[in-house]
Amino acid sequence: RQGCKTLILKGEEKMRILHILPDGPDALASGIIELQSADNEVKVLDLTSKEISFGSVVDEIASCDRVVSW
Repeated sequence: RQGCKTLILKGEEKMRILHILPDGPDALASGIIELQSADNEVKVLDLTSKEISFGSVVDEIASCDRVVSW
């Protein structure tokens, strides 16, 4: 399982951001995710794409610095 992990580049720690998409991606979410990906480590959980267990969602939330639910 891959969760959000902190990356350290040149002494700077990147923020770990999790985006949860309960209804799948849309233009606004995709644009913001793309912008945030430039300077942060971003993980996206598309809840419409596959079976995702409640436990794995909780683990992902706990491993990230910021969580955005669309």
